[in-house]
Amino acid sequence: MRDGGAILGTHPAAGATLLWRRWERRTVNRAELIARYIEPDPWHPGPADVQVRGYGVPVWALVGHLPAVDYNPEQLARAYDLPLEAVEAALAYYEANRALIDGRLAANAAEPACAE
Repeated sequence: MRDGGAILGTHPAAGATLLWRRWERRTVNRAELIARYIEPDPWHPGPADVQVRGYGVPVWALVGHLPAVDYNPEQLARAYDLPLEAVEAALAYYEANRALIDGRLAANAAEPACAE
């Protein structure tokens, strides 16, 4: 898929990076967004398991769902019933902590599915 002359890959990192570049000019500072919307998960402490304040949605879950919504932040916000700024905050956190979130996504992918 092409976006503004750049090619988006199938990995969430590629889409998230390009999405953030589009938002840089129109949004508040990244640190302010993160402080406003991102908080530690009290049940899963650690920087890879932060969540959206007031909603409990993990950042890694939002990043992992980006390909399903064609890297569209508005669709991602609707899918999780979140304010668009909360999605932007999650992507800002991801940009600052990419290795941690990618590691969390890889760990999830490696876990065997639960048998019912």
